[in-house]
Parts: sequence; C-alpha cells; structure tokens
Amino acid sequence: MEPPMEPPGKQPPQESPPEDPAPKTAPSAHILYVDHLNPQFSVPVLACLLRDTLERLELPVAREHIEVVRRPRKAYALVQVTAHEATLAALPWRLQAALEEHQIPKELVARGKELVLGEGPGPSSGKEEEDSGPSPRSYPSPAHSTPARARQGSRGQPRGTRSDSAIVRQEIEGQERLFQGAFLGNETRSVEFKRGGGEYLSLAFKHHLRRYVCAFLNSEGGSLFVGVEDSGLVQGVRCGHRDEDRVRLLVDSILQGFQPQVFPDAYTLSFIPVVSASAGSTPLKVIRLSVHAPKAQAEPQLYETDQGEVFLRRDGSIQGPLSGHAIQEWCRQKWAAELSKLEQRLKALTAEKEQLQQQLQQRAPVSCTCCVL
Repeated sequence: MEPPMEPPGKQPPQESPPEDPAPKTAPSAHILYVDHLNPQFSVPVLACLLRDTLERLELPVAREHIEVVRRPRKAYALVQVTAHEATLAALPWRLQAALEEHQIPKELVARGKELVLGEGPGPSSGKEEEDSGPSPRSYPSPAHSTPARARQGSRGQPRGTRSDSAIVRQEIEGQERLFQGAFLGNETRSVEFKRGGGEYLSLAFKHHLRRYVCAFLNSEGGSLFVGVEDSGLVQGVRCGHRDEDRVRLLVDSILQGFQPQVFPDAYTLSFIPVVSASAGSTPLKVIRLSVHAPKAQAEPQLYETDQGEVFLRRDGSIQGPLSGHAIQEWCRQKWAAELSKLEQRLKALTAEKEQLQQQLQQRAPVSCTCCVL
C-alpha cells in the first residue's frame, strides 16, 4: 500500500541531512618514505636538508621525527608527519613546482636519481632493504609532468652551488650555507680566496687582513674569503664560537688603526656554515670579510694600515707596500681622472646652454595691441 498523501504546505519528515562528502576531519599521523637520498653526506646533514625540503613543501616536521637510514651506496628516510590526506596527495605537485623553481637543494638527491616521496609502512627485512629499501605507496603524479629529477652537474665539473649564486647570496630558508666542494668561481679584482688551513687564523690571518683590506679600500672594494682553495673550491676552516669572537676582535682592533679612519659601516664580517660529509667536533665555516667601496671624496686619498703601509688591488693580486714615488704617481693619476670627468661635464653643460639659446632665438616676437574703448 502506498503511504497517504501529505496535505499541501506540509513537508514530509526527512531523514538526517547527508554528511559532507569531504568532511573537515582532524589531521592524522602518517609515515612518509623518502628514497634516493645522497649517501655521501652524514645522517645529521641529510636530516637537516630533508627538513628544509619538507618545509618548502608546506609540510613542517620536527627534527626528532626524521629517521635517516644510510648505507654505503644508498640512503633513505622515514618521516613521521601529521597532516590531512589532501595535503599528502598534493605533495607531487608541490615537489615538481619546487624543483622547477630551484628551491630543492640538489645535493640532497643521489647522482642520477629521482627523489621518491610517498607513504610507506616501513623498511623490509633482509637484503631487500639494503638494495631497494621499503616499498612506499606513492601518490599519483600530476598529468603531463616530467619526473621530478634533481639536476646534477656534468661529469668532471665541481658539484655544488654555482659561482654567482654562492658569492652573491645563496640562502636556504633564511640561512646562508655553502657545501664542501662547491665551486665559487675564480679570483678577480674584487674577490680573493685563502685556504686557511692549520694555524692560519692565529698566525697569517692578521697579515692578510692588513694587506687585502687596505687594497680593497684603495680600489672599488671587494671580499676576502678564508676557507676556499685558490681554485675556487670550498673547504672551510675549523671555527667555533670562541674562534669567531677572536676573529671579530682582531678585525676591529686592526682596522681601527687605519688612516683615514675606517668606520664599522665600511666592512661586513660573516661566518658561513659549510655542509660537509664528515662530521667533526668543531664546525666548518667560510669567513667572508667584505669591504665596501669608499664614498667619493672631495680629493683623492689613500688608506694606509696601522703599520703605515699602503697597498693597491690588481686583478688577482695586490701591489705594495708602495714607495713615496708610487704614492705620488697614484695621486697624480687620480687627479687626472677627476679632472677629465669635470671637463666632460663642463662640455655637456656648455652644449646644453648653446642649444637653449638657439631655441630662444628661433621663437617669433610676440606683438601686443592696445585697444582704447
């Protein structure tokens, strides 16, 4: 029998409303499997790089939730995360976009491999674990997209950050770093490299400090890198917190004796961490002392060290200490250069004045008519 008809205007009793097909549930715990990590780096270095990578993928994770397994020829990681399913499903798209924008450090991935990122239960046992690692449940890749492959350097070329990006600004999530073995380019008039091994900081650094800072001040400025080979490869020097304090005090005390006086805004001293495959008790760093180009003065002047010596900078070398005759010749050339600039400026102003006068003469005279009513 059919149910009786309801009177008009009265709605039949309905059941409970259907649930949202995509309810906003609380994030759940997952285990991510990351494969094809670079086995050349130690476990702490891989964990640090992997944590920065996940933060770029909008998946922050604590350091203690990252477990890196490192073999002689293979390295992978298991990461415990708390996130929604939709966030995990979007990881391939975010990874692809981050690789295209060069936001993922290529040192994280093994040479010639693709970064594998998915959800997996854990490593298997036996020889299979060492050869292939756990079998993750990978998420679907975006349509019409190329594999997310970390770009590696060509054979025979030093691997690491490039010259321009490393010297100017190579930042990873707000902190500047250099990788051991990275190639920083060649020495130029504004760049000087020093290996800095052994007792360099306590013996030879102060002598190089005087010479190169004075030479940079008497030219267009430049930077002194300590912890870099002459070939441009990053090696780093052992430099702890106490060593940093001693270097700062040494730089300040020596530069205070320069004439004319060198103020703190004329130079910048920084200590760049070096990521190395071998972990040591004292961290490796590259010391960078950047000297800014001096402001234009009313008359040319030469800077001299606290010992009364004068140095000039040339391409890849320095000249000095200068004799009295060389200093006079430098002043003469500076005056000649300034005089040439003033003469060119005077010619430009004279030509502009003549052009304005010709324009005034070419204008027709204006007639005035007075009307008396």
